[in-house]
Amino acid sequence: TMRKVFGILLLAGIFTVTACGPSRSDRAAEQARLDSIAEAQEQARMDSIAAAAAAAAAAAQELELQLKAQEEEQPTGRTEEGRRLRETQIEEQRQEDGRRERGDQVEEEERQDDGRRRRGD
Repeated sequence: TMRKVFGILLLAGIFTVTACGPSRSDRAAEQARLDSIAEAQEQARMDSIAAAAAAAAAAAQELELQLKAQEEEQPTGRTEEGRRLRETQIEEQRQEDGRRERGDQVEEEERQDDGRRRRGD
């Protein structure tokens, strides 16, 4: 009879532990919530990158316009020098933009890897 009592207590304990944990639907809802947060963060990051790229392009265009205006103000003998200076500055701006974009891509890949590790993918 003691075996029956211990068997019943063991079964009751197993049912209690199983019933107290989160259900499958709870786990699925939590995962959906985490996925939604990750998606919103990713969209915000992509929007930020796009805004930064647009600002960099606008800055490069403004720089080009300023250099053209300076070039027009300079005497004719210095026009070639001004053009070379302008081209150098524009190239430097493009290289900086490229470095910044590559840095953003590396950060993105690291965030995706972190997200996968957290989700257990």
